[in-house]
Amino acid sequence: MNFKQLSYFQDIVRTGSFTEAAEENFISQSAMSQQMKSLEEELGVTLFERKNRGFHLTRAGKFFYQKSQRLLEDYNGLVADTQVLTGTQPVSMRIGLLWGMTESVLPQILAEFKERFPSVQLEIMVGSHEDIGTALRQQKLDMTISDQRKAFSGNYANICLTSFPLYIRVGHAHPLSQSKSVQMKDLQVYPALLLAVKGQEKIESDYYRDNLGFQSEFNFAYSPEEAALQLMVSTAYFPFEKMTTKATSNLYCEFPLLQNQQPIERDYFLFYHLEHTHPYTEDFLEIAKRYFR
Repeated sequence: MNFKQLSYFQDIVRTGSFTEAAEENFISQSAMSQQMKSLEEELGVTLFERKNRGFHLTRAGKFFYQKSQRLLEDYNGLVADTQVLTGTQPVSMRIGLLWGMTESVLPQILAEFKERFPSVQLEIMVGSHEDIGTALRQQKLDMTISDQRKAFSGNYANICLTSFPLYIRVGHAHPLSQSKSVQMKDLQVYPALLLAVKGQEKIESDYYRDNLGFQSEFNFAYSPEEAALQLMVSTAYFPFEKMTTKATSNLYCEFPLLQNQQPIERDYFLFYHLEHTHPYTEDFLEIAKRYFR
């Protein structure tokens, strides 16, 4: 038995015809029939019950079809991944990043990865939790880096890379602008400004209220630029993870948010599907861990 025979068998079942499967593979019908006869003889079972010009699978044939389908997929994936690693096939790696991650060491990580693996084309998607999480589940991304708002199933790896402290950003005219830090309870009298995608406002506000404990009224901005402008002309505050030690801008003030006098930190993870792991995932992870530690 060889993988070509498995492929022929799958094609016969898929098309429902020895003739069509033979035509797809550019061989004669008699050659296709001989391949299946050899396969049945090697297995010691009958896979097809032939009637007139048609056929149906035996019980053994149905079992073999289900098992060989997964085996063939694994084999084809193995071939493709091996070709990727040897550089014989062009490859892209699709990474989803949460808004704000470009302020961290991610640009350096991406630059080093590209330097070490120049044949890999990096495709970056920056968006909300919902956007990049959905794209990962739909296999439109190979991995994502974000905080863990929703638990993925056991089919996904979630590797903690680092933690970032939660900060507050306000305009210079804000009553809290001279603060060195602020307690969560002191924010209740001011509106919170959240970055959101249209239609996902409730998801954002529910998370900040129910998971992080914010009790403010919520306003929304739909781009970082809009958020910056709103902070300059209102008494709203903008909660965010501080991903760099550098001052983000002199247009507003930033200070840590505390709960019971203790900093609030949020863990950030690398997520990827265990059964659809990109061949370069481990290489990317090794670089990321070194920068984030």
